[in-house]
Amino acid sequence: MKLGIRLLGLGSAAAGVLDLIYGEFEAAHQPIQALGDHIPGVRVLAYVTGLWLVAGGLAIQWPRSRRAGAIALAIIYSCFAAFQIPRFWTAPALLGSSWRLFVGLVTGPCVQLVPVAACVLVVAPSRTRAVRYTFAICAIVFGLEHLANPADVATMIPAWMPLPGTWWAVVTGICFVAAGVAFAARRFDVLAARLLAAMFGVFSALSLVPLVVAAPHDHVAWGGNAVNLAIIGATWLFADAIT
Repeated sequence: MKLGIRLLGLGSAAAGVLDLIYGEFEAAHQPIQALGDHIPGVRVLAYVTGLWLVAGGLAIQWPRSRRAGAIALAIIYSCFAAFQIPRFWTAPALLGSSWRLFVGLVTGPCVQLVPVAACVLVVAPSRTRAVRYTFAICAIVFGLEHLANPADVATMIPAWMPLPGTWWAVVTGICFVAAGVAFAARRFDVLAARLLAAMFGVFSALSLVPLVVAAPHDHVAWGGNAVNLAIIGATWLFADAIT
């Protein structure tokens, strides 16, 4: 699981360094603003979070501190998932209730649960079954998000790609769902996990890195790449665990 651990740790540490540089939470993946507009000491909390991510990301790299690092990362990513809970009642009040909105709301916490699940594997390798179903549910939710909102996903597709962006949104959505089903059914699950990690890597190359080029001072653009790197590592780690 060395490659997966390396990437998970590096992505997490990078996200922490960004929090320290910007002195704030990364709004897209660390949405503390969902808890309220006037949180006391939010800047200090951002620095603490940045240090936490860096410490956890580095600690997980070495065998002696790996367990502690994994626990630290599992805690902070769980906090990021919890930040998004208030949106389940504030968003419908503002935007109206719909199944598409619900899928979008569930997607946010699932992004954080992927590295949490990988950290659980590091701490307790015997928990493969629980982690397997976590990955399965998250992958299916990601797929439903692509299928429910293809026009939104299409905005992330480079214009030079052949075929319309919505077509690629549907294709990747189907791939996510297929991977989730493979994890749950335990059929071709290792292959599905490897391919899923590769697809996340393609997302970085084609969609996320260009965001940094277009907006080099944007915390969200940089943060998206850091989180995606951690997710790639988490998915590869999962593939190694179920091999």
